[in-house]
Amino acid sequence: MTRRRPRAILKLREQSRHALAQGAQAVRLLDFLFARPVTSVRATEEFLGCSYVTASSVIEQLVDAGLLRETTGQKRNRLYRHEPYLALFERQGLETTREEARSG
Repeated sequence: MTRRRPRAILKLREQSRHALAQGAQAVRLLDFLFARPVTSVRATEEFLGCSYVTASSVIEQLVDAGLLRETTGQKRNRLYRHEPYLALFERQGLETTREEARSG
C-alpha cells in the first residue's frame, strides 16, 4: 500500500496543476500545500509575497476547485486543508489499521 502513495501524490499533483493552469499564483500555492497542507490567508500572503486580498482570492480559487476546505467555520483566522492530499494519508492509515486488526 505504501508504494502506491508516491504515485498517488504525483497523480494528484498533476491533476491539480492542470485544473489551475490559468493561475500562476494558484499553482505556486498548490506546490506549497504539498509541503504544508494546512494554511491560512496570512501564511499564503507571506509565501506568495502578495497582498491579503490577493492571497484570499487565490485560496478561494483552490476552494472552488475542491482542493482546499475551510475547517474552522469562523469569519476570521480561518484555516484551510489541502483535502485531497491529506485524504491520501488518512485512507492509508485506515487501511493499515484494518490490516492490523485482521492479522492481530
